[in-house]
Amino acid sequence: MSPPSRDELREKFAVLAEGARDSGARAASSLRVRFAAMPRVARLGGVAVMVIIVLGVVAGVLAGRGGPEGQPGSPEGQPGNQAPAIASTPRTTERETSQTTGAPPVPGAPPRPDTPTTTSPGGPDAAQPPAAQPPTTQSPAAQPPTTAPESTVPEVREHVVRGGETLAKIALRYDVPFEQIAADSGITNPNRVRVGQRLVIRPKPPGVEVIQPGRTLSDYARRSGHGLDQLMRMNPQLSSPDRILAGGILHV
Repeated sequence: MSPPSRDELREKFAVLAEGARDSGARAASSLRVRFAAMPRVARLGGVAVMVIIVLGVVAGVLAGRGGPEGQPGSPEGQPGNQAPAIASTPRTTERETSQTTGAPPVPGAPPRPDTPTTTSPGGPDAAQPPAAQPPTTQSPAAQPPTTAPESTVPEVREHVVRGGETLAKIALRYDVPFEQIAADSGITNPNRVRVGQRLVIRPKPPGVEVIQPGRTLSDYARRSGHGLDQLMRMNPQLSSPDRILAGGILHV
């Protein structure tokens, strides 16, 4: 179907304009009749509305007759000069710009998987192997200081003599020879201790046993692997192998 010519468009708009004028005239006459029966204030308002309607009709007629080029009613009927559409392009980020414009990569950074790399042997853009980094050695000063093991201080306890206790019973209770308790507590006669006396109890040194009741020197010799004569030489405080005191000291 061919587009209408300019003469046909002109005739159509002329018919439309004539119809609009007739409609406006009829509407104006009917409004005049109504406004005549209204009060003065309503009549003034109606006149104002009528004027607005008439102005709108006149503006429509003028727009139909003398529109710009390319619009209905244009004498030439040619396409109008429309404003060119401006295509809005998204703003590229700095990262995208650096990728598309060929920004140099960061030294030492691995190549991006989405960026094709073309290398020519011997060319200026040939990939260079990364420089070997010297091994980092930690200076002795930077190493954490080694803490020396804490020295074990022997635990010193105190015992208050109660009624019915002897130095031998106290020695067996703490597994410390009574000779050591007497020496640490300043006791000259181990057979005499008084109630309320304070005794110093220190751990026994290594290689020392406290003689238990009912044991013989032969029992300690078999357990330690030494002979009976050897134990006698190691313990000169013993007068006889058959006479040992419970709670006494024995070097093994």
